[in-house]
Amino acid sequence: MTKYKTRFETMRRRMDFNLVIHQGNRSRGKLITVLAVLNDVDSPRGRVGITVSKKVGNAVQRNLVRRRIKSIISGYWLRTDCLVVIIARPEARLATFSALSQEIKDCFAKLDLDDRY
Repeated sequence: MTKYKTRFETMRRRMDFNLVIHQGNRSRGKLITVLAVLNDVDSPRGRVGITVSKKVGNAVQRNLVRRRIKSIISGYWLRTDCLVVIIARPEARLATFSALSQEIKDCFAKLDLDDRY
């Protein structure tokens, strides 16, 4: 059965984060780390979780990085059985939007998640 590609939902449950962190494939860059796993549970959409720790900076800087990542990934389509976690590294705070976008594109390509429309 093929899984159709759709827009994504936000991942909110700790159980989903733990599943991706412990069982997912990892692609690490200078600015972010992307983890992805294919889940057997049928879901109407793929889910993405974004993690920005206090190591990145204060609340304003963390929210800026989070908003940039959300803006970049809004153009991606995910399989309905795909769970993705994006972890921002401290270097992401000083990165330009285009550098962060290129990093996400490269990490998604390594994990074969690079369908962008």
